[in-house]
Amino acid sequence: MAVEKNLVIASGQYCKKKGKLWTYISPGGSKCQLDYILIRKKWRNSLNNVEAYSTFASVGSDHRIVSARVRLSLRKSKTLAKGKQHDWKLLSTDNHLQKLYSIEVRNRFQPLEKEEESATERYERFITAHKEATEKVIPVKKKTRKLHFPNDTRVISARNKINKAYMEYQKDTSDENRQIYKQAKHNLEEAYSVVIEEDLDSKLKDVERAHANSKHGQSWRLINDITGRKASPKGQLKGDTQKDRVINWFNHFKNLLGSPPDIDDEDEEILPILESLNIKTGPFDLKEYSKAIKSLVEGKSFGEDGIPPEVLKRCDLDEIILSFCNNALINEEKPHQWSILNIVPIPKSGDLSQGGNYRGISLSSIVAKLSID
Repeated sequence: MAVEKNLVIASGQYCKKKGKLWTYISPGGSKCQLDYILIRKKWRNSLNNVEAYSTFASVGSDHRIVSARVRLSLRKSKTLAKGKQHDWKLLSTDNHLQKLYSIEVRNRFQPLEKEEESATERYERFITAHKEATEKVIPVKKKTRKLHFPNDTRVISARNKINKAYMEYQKDTSDENRQIYKQAKHNLEEAYSVVIEEDLDSKLKDVERAHANSKHGQSWRLINDITGRKASPKGQLKGDTQKDRVINWFNHFKNLLGSPPDIDDEDEEILPILESLNIKTGPFDLKEYSKAIKSLVEGKSFGEDGIPPEVLKRCDLDEIILSFCNNALINEEKPHQWSILNIVPIPKSGDLSQGGNYRGISLSSIVAKLSID
């Protein structure tokens, strides 16, 4: 029952001498531990002590009193609510959804086009069109709940049969009914084993798929879930206020990235070296663009512009994206959004209040990566 209801038997959390364990004396004089206190797992760290009293007089019962000392901390959680996560995986498999999204982006982006606007302004309009089309067309990812084995239909059916067999055995304690009740309990254990085995097999297949698609973060989350290993350690950088911590992050990663190069003569002529090589220097064409997007891995994190690889790889927006790339190549007009990198700090080891114990992963615009590649 404790396993099914996600409870903890509080009486077994502390090492007590035998005189503090028994709660009932049978007519034959033997001492038994029949009374327990059960609590939810989330409150297990709030327990301070659990033990049985040595007297029966206070309640007029033949059972001893079992008491627990609990100290609760009811502070409000400080975790911030995450924003909506759209199901980009569905976009990669649904052709109809790809067409709807492409039409929405084109309709919202093209009518606003102006002749005199910078590359940054034009790309900002494309980002706005992408966000509006996403809100209208792309469904929000559904929250998945962790499988609770006792709620499986096979386990419920086996448990109901146990209850029925037990009721029959209470009415008639014959050997036949006892064997039926014993077999029902064995069937429940088998049902649990089958459900747990199927869940493990499903998770192992998910790990293989995630590894094949280079989704290493998802692979490690599944492995941690299977093995019961705890998540990566978390800490907070030193600083009295959020502003102080932001300044500490900035200084830490600024030192890691280094200083700009020192150039003695900015007007020094750079000798051309591409004339002797068979390298195309003209504008990108659709053939080159199609070859570049084939190398994109879906499901990867995106940069500040919020455009995922599924959009570039699956939707009919090639001409729009190609125009941004060619404008940066030919006219040297690069959108400012391409220069913004979101640095995600990853803890290593040691004191996590020190910036030196973190490394950073930079998330940049995938469109910018395409133009460079």
